Amino acid sequence: MHRTPLLFSIYLFFLIGIITSLPAESQSLPEKARSLLKFGDFGTANGKFILPMGIAIDKNDNIYVVDHQNHRIQKFNSSGKFLSKFGSFGTGNGQFNWPIDIDIDAQGNIYVADRDNHRIQKFNSNGQFISKFGSLGTADGQLISPYSIAVDGAGNMYIANRYHGHNIAKNPTPRIDKFNSHGQFVLAFGSQGTADGQFITNDIALDTNGNVYIADGFNRCIKKFTSSGQFLFKFGSKGTGDGQFIGIGGIAIDPAGNIYVSDREVINIQKFNSKGQLLLKFGKFSYEEGQFLYPVHIAVDAAGNLYVVDDPYVKKFAIEEAVLTPNYVKGTVYNDTNEDCVQDTAEKGIEGMIVVAQPGNHYTSTDSLGNYTLAVDTGSYTIKQLIPNNKSFIKQICPINPATHSVRFTASNDSVLGKNFANQLMLQPYLSVNVLSDRRRRCMTNMTTVSYCNSGTAAATNVKVYVKLPEYVVFKSANSAYTVDKDSNYVFTIESLTAGTCGSIEIQDSVICADIQGLIQCTSAWITPANSRTLSPDWDQSDIQVKASCTNNGKVRLSIYNNGSGSMADSSAFRIYLDAQLAYMNDFKLAKGDSLILQVPTNGQTVRLEAAQRPDHPSRKLSFITIEACGINSNGTVSKGYVTQQVQEEEESEISTECLPIIDSFDPNDKAVSPQGVSNEHYTPTNTALDYTIRFQNTGTDTAYKVLVVDTLSEHLDMKTLQIAAVSHAYKLSVSGKGKPVLTFTFNNINLPDSTKDQAGSNGFIRFSIRPKVDLPEKTRIENFADIFFDFNKPVRTNTTFNSIYDIPLVVEESAKLDQRIVCLTTNTTVQAGISRIVCGQDTVVMQAIAPLAGKGQWKLMSGKGIFQDRESGTTIISGLAYGENVFEWSVSANSCGIDSLHAQVTITRQMKPATPVIRQQGTDSLICSIAGSSYEWFLQGAVIDKHTQSIQVKQAGLYTVKVTNQFGCSSDTSATFEYVLPCYITNISINAGSDQVICEQDTIILQAAGPIQGKGIWKLVSGQGVIQNTQAANSLVKVLSYGENVFEWKVSSTTCSDSLKAQVTITRVQKPITPVIIQVGADSLVCSIAGDSYQWQLEGVNMAINSQQIKADIPGKYTVRVKNQQDCLSDLSAPFTYVLTATDSYLSTLIKVYPNPTTGKISIILPADFGQEVEISVWDALGRNVMNKNLTTNSNQYKEVFDLSTEKSGVYLLKIQTSKGVTFRRIIKK
Repeated sequence: MHRTPLLFSIYLFFLIGIITSLPAESQSLPEKARSLLKFGDFGTANGKFILPMGIAIDKNDNIYVVDHQNHRIQKFNSSGKFLSKFGSFGTGNGQFNWPIDIDIDAQGNIYVADRDNHRIQKFNSNGQFISKFGSLGTADGQLISPYSIAVDGAGNMYIANRYHGHNIAKNPTPRIDKFNSHGQFVLAFGSQGTADGQFITNDIALDTNGNVYIADGFNRCIKKFTSSGQFLFKFGSKGTGDGQFIGIGGIAIDPAGNIYVSDREVINIQKFNSKGQLLLKFGKFSYEEGQFLYPVHIAVDAAGNLYVVDDPYVKKFAIEEAVLTPNYVKGTVYNDTNEDCVQDTAEKGIEGMIVVAQPGNHYTSTDSLGNYTLAVDTGSYTIKQLIPNNKSFIKQICPINPATHSVRFTASNDSVLGKNFANQLMLQPYLSVNVLSDRRRRCMTNMTTVSYCNSGTAAATNVKVYVKLPEYVVFKSANSAYTVDKDSNYVFTIESLTAGTCGSIEIQDSVICADIQGLIQCTSAWITPANSRTLSPDWDQSDIQVKASCTNNGKVRLSIYNNGSGSMADSSAFRIYLDAQLAYMNDFKLAKGDSLILQVPTNGQTVRLEAAQRPDHPSRKLSFITIEACGINSNGTVSKGYVTQQVQEEEESEISTECLPIIDSFDPNDKAVSPQGVSNEHYTPTNTALDYTIRFQNTGTDTAYKVLVVDTLSEHLDMKTLQIAAVSHAYKLSVSGKGKPVLTFTFNNINLPDSTKDQAGSNGFIRFSIRPKVDLPEKTRIENFADIFFDFNKPVRTNTTFNSIYDIPLVVEESAKLDQRIVCLTTNTTVQAGISRIVCGQDTVVMQAIAPLAGKGQWKLMSGKGIFQDRESGTTIISGLAYGENVFEWSVSANSCGIDSLHAQVTITRQMKPATPVIRQQGTDSLICSIAGSSYEWFLQGAVIDKHTQSIQVKQAGLYTVKVTNQFGCSSDTSATFEYVLPCYITNISINAGSDQVICEQDTIILQAAGPIQGKGIWKLVSGQGVIQNTQAANSLVKVLSYGENVFEWKVSSTTCSDSLKAQVTITRVQKPITPVIIQVGADSLVCSIAGDSYQWQLEGVNMAINSQQIKADIPGKYTVRVKNQQDCLSDLSAPFTYVLTATDSYLSTLIKVYPNPTTGKISIILPADFGQEVEISVWDALGRNVMNKNLTTNSNQYKEVFDLSTEKSGVYLLKIQTSKGVTFRRIIKK
């Protein structure tokens, strides 16, 4: 049946308690890891790796990585930026053959274990080769596949020599070889074995005291030796728990002597102190940040940061003290009825919603008001609510894009508020049902409880609950009214079931007293109407149901029905099991309303039929049925105990099944799991929910007021999939535990009577389901038990259940194999696929197979190519044929199971029609077809002519075409028309496109070519830009010329057959100089502001015989100037500059006062009255622009005026004073 997540079940009113969240990792360890950096990727480019292995950090925090399969060493800075690389594949100095490990000495020299060259190479920090030592051999100082290297403070090297012995092939004896800093052999220690001094080294590391730590991959532990090889101590063992190892990848020692160990099989990192006590454990297989794919070698820098080689990346972590005081994220999950993303007073919170913080998967759930509190550590987290996939009536509307909140904590004991989630609850009922019996005891009254709920948001109407009791169970009474339908099902009419309402039906029943001990009795319950589901558009609308019945002839009749509204789009598989062993399997394909009927001889065996639904079925993947005790075996008995070994619970929430054995005596406090698993190893398919049932009974002598049930779960179970199905009494649930989660069900004030006073009322039960974690190793064993506390008595421990998670290969067991001739009926005896044929060019054909008498046929592509329009139609269209032979097989089933098919083949040979030919002219009167063929068909003006050879003689002008036919009879397409004209004569012998021209500024010109003697010419733009008004006119206007060269081509025909005379003309458009400005320099010099090739000065409009940029002005008047550039383009005339002679009365000039100068704004000017009656004063900036003008008139003895330059820019200004006696100038500096 469908299962709802545990915390969400609170909201669905299945639960009445409070659930505390389970930490994602052990929180009692004193340290934690924080991801800092990740770099690298798969590849051969700089910064990428193919199987990175060893890693080392120098004193400058540069990172050296052994790029194993690229045969090189790469160097990075502390931020992961690529710096350099050295090495290549080979045997020479500085070359490598599978380098595997690296270390760095105190001077920064680099040592590389060059594994398949059987040597150690030494380099400086820049990667330059220094020396090498070692060679292949077994003598002291020789090496065989050096696997790891560590260098101590004195430069001594310890090398893990993976294989070293006198007989390398048959007696590998790994050991540690020690060499001094000169590469001279010092000593060796170790060998393969399980004793303290024996090992197979996966990696080696040294502490600051020179002690040697061996990562012993053979014994799955860490061993510590002195520098001379004397064993000191060891820690660790084989396993996946704390302090255990499976596949040690690397080892590293930090400056404090702490030991880091990577496990490439368990996919984690563990940190220990120098005594081997666990300080930190983190990591799992995941693509998420801070997790691992395949951690191997590791290193620690001086600051204690950890570096992990995680193929194909390098990852850096900070190791920090664990925060004991958590931070809190708080918010509310509510029903946002007006969809404004703000919780109004009338908008209620939603209880029981799961909220998670990632990374780390910190879970919590909302309370009755919809409020939640999440406890997290320091760091950055993404907060989101988890809405079950099948709860389509809940839709999150805020936040959106992204649909999460982000928080960051840099310290402890902090809180972030207001991380709310606004949901829209669509009105929709959601029904579920659960059935649970206390036991099936022969000749005794038992209690069956059917729980039902509407956990949706709208009332459900016309609700009915159906209960089907098994064969040997007799209905006695129920606490609700009921009827019995035609199939002997007990029907309980609920009528309307409001949202959030649950109920239960108590049925008293009994098991008959026949000799039926050990048989399995399955009770089923279902609720109607069915829940609304979103249907996939890819679902073919088929719905597969199965039935089984025991016939009088000792056989089981098995039926597979397609009760859906559509036919199966393709085949699905069905399987038959006998006593939980696969006996037969095949595929089936049923049209709407069709069925497949099988008969299986059983001889008392337990028969199970499984039939797979088509993909995208809305509610289930598999339909199944089991029948037990049909017929008897040779001993007169039947098989027992096989029903519950395989899954019996349906996937839909509207259906529930419970299977229990018929018993006589029993343990009143027990634990059961369904499915139990196949064989003595209890093999259970992966991703199968394990349904656990705990039954407890007060067998004491007085009422139990409080019951506590503590269920210790396996660490291999996924807590996110925990779902509570049914509980007999009101309870409170808490989750705790380290490593292994512990569920504690507390029944306060349960008042459970003892069994002597009330046999039925003394019982209680708990039923929940949970799935194993994904990607568990094959045959992982999951055990489970529970402890039951009645008041203050000692706990009663239940039995221990176990399942081995393993997908048994779908291979028919020979001992159970069923003969298909017994199971299946003959249907067809002949088959015809049609006649083989050849097609030319076309890639589509219509097949011509004969349809079968019974069932359907099936086309199959055997060789070549082809796409079937309808594989089941004998006359289907096949498209996409390949050239050459395309072989197709038409198969029809020989029997009802669709096996032992009859086959016939047909070959469709697609020949390539000849390429479309091209007609070429040879000489003056011969045409030839470009393609060789078996025959030819020539046409003139579309009419066939009596010519059938590859080349023909022609005497008539016109349009010719040709078709070619090859040896397979395939004809080409008709060639393009070829116009044949009579021999050519000369039309023109010369051509002239005109002279190249340079134009100034204008963008229009008239091209001036010489026209042809005969025919027409044509203009063409070769480069540049220009719009030709008439391309066929010799003298044509061209507009929109671009600056620079614009090249045009004039072309005329030289004969009647070709255009072969061409000439080009270049029109160069040049920009004219910008308009110059005249600037006066000193008293009598005028300067043109623009430099040019020549200058044209004018005085009062008359040209002056001066050609220079600067002239001397000795005549007052208005001056102008033009500038000509190198392309002879003349600028526009400058603005007139009025030149006035400078004052000659130097005495009067000395009487002019200008102050303050320099000035920050205002400046005063005082002149004596001797300058005359009228004075003009003007101010000019450095560019020659007139800034200010004033005319002064006075009758007094002096002039005085103030100029305000405060709004002008800082710089040098020229003060010009024009009087009747001349002009004088003063320079002003504006600050």
